[in-house]
Amino acid sequence: MLQYITRRLLIALPTLFLISVVVFLLGQQLTRDPVMENGGQAFTAATNDPDAEAVFMARQAERLHVNLPNFYVGIHLNCLPDTLYKVYPQWRQNTMRTQALQCGAWQPVAEWHQTVAALIRTLEALPDSVQSPSLNQTISRFKTATDTAVIATSLQEIGNLLPPSANIGWALQDLKNKLPGIAPRDGYGYPVLTWYGIPNQYHHWLTGKYSQELGSPWKKITYSLNVTLFINTISLVLSFLLGIPLGLFLGTSPRWDRWSKRPLMITYIIPMLLLSCLLRYLFATSGHGFYSTYIGGTGTSLYNPEQTTLWRWFITNQGRLLLPILTITLHTMTFIALQMRSSVFAVARQDYIRTAYAKGLPKRHIVWRHIFINALFPIIVIFGAMIPGIIGGAISTELIFGINGLGYATYTAIMAKDYDVMMTIVLMISVLTISGSLLADILLAWVDPRIRRLE
Repeated sequence: MLQYITRRLLIALPTLFLISVVVFLLGQQLTRDPVMENGGQAFTAATNDPDAEAVFMARQAERLHVNLPNFYVGIHLNCLPDTLYKVYPQWRQNTMRTQALQCGAWQPVAEWHQTVAALIRTLEALPDSVQSPSLNQTISRFKTATDTAVIATSLQEIGNLLPPSANIGWALQDLKNKLPGIAPRDGYGYPVLTWYGIPNQYHHWLTGKYSQELGSPWKKITYSLNVTLFINTISLVLSFLLGIPLGLFLGTSPRWDRWSKRPLMITYIIPMLLLSCLLRYLFATSGHGFYSTYIGGTGTSLYNPEQTTLWRWFITNQGRLLLPILTITLHTMTFIALQMRSSVFAVARQDYIRTAYAKGLPKRHIVWRHIFINALFPIIVIFGAMIPGIIGGAISTELIFGINGLGYATYTAIMAKDYDVMMTIVLMISVLTISGSLLADILLAWVDPRIRRLE
């Protein structure tokens, strides 16, 4: 058994690692700039000093840990430096990357941007009488341009918009002389593998080592996750305790099965979202249906482990948690009962069951010693696959009933465009799914000795 569990762990752990890497890399592909989102845009609008802007951007990038490489190792072309991730703002990093890929070399691109920075400082130092909206628009287009034709046109427009007294013809001419150095060329070079080590963005994201001001995404969802797991654990236990005996009873009692199968099917095909709305309208809306003061509407107090335990929080909000638990339990219980019923029917048709009846064994002995044990195998197999569906349904249920769980945290993260929290929630659901599948494999091997023999 220990060897079987070890093999399953050796499969589950690399799978979790690969999922975490994929989730992180997908988040990195989002077109966003954390530095600009966390004070960079406001600072840029308030200052005209490019040197001060660069210093501020560098400090913000260091505070947010985005001035680190993405992963432990990286692959880049030889025309790009292995420290490109340290260039900020983000638009400058993207512009320099594109230009280096076009010309196939990094040195002319670095010299070009040093000259561009000197030109920008000169233009910013000009008196206000020389400044104009057309000039500012042209400068903005010039800073982010990667096409040499657009760059040449922008330089010509800047020279035309400024009076001769501005005395920047030398700077414009210097840029025109360096422009051929960043012109597109054929060939991008060869890939280079670089080892960065532990200080990287993936490591900080996975371990939750974020700055105190920004907050770790793991800490943001810990309290909500505890609430969701607590509610779903209660619902899942009730679902199995009720669904398995009900399915066994229906599978061995054809007379009761005739009229009870349809209500179970109708209950199961109702989406959990619609079932939540229906129960809320009937029992939690004042003046409608069967409103109860015990339930007292919807919404729970925010769980804070520094003030109370999870069990005390549940006791305090037990009335308002009744309907969410009932919703998840009803939907999951009907699925388990229908699966158990079908499994009982399949096992009851086996030859060894007919042989047991022919020997005259009591029906109770046959049902509990032969049919029940063998009918449990499919239920154990689907246990791991049920967890994502239950968590997904619980998210909508929590939103409808106003529970501050993982559903509320997901909704808040989506509305606030908090991508770090969204990625963490996706990873957490993946961890729960794989953990459920691992637990199902262990339970199946414990119940069925044939699996242990095969291993």
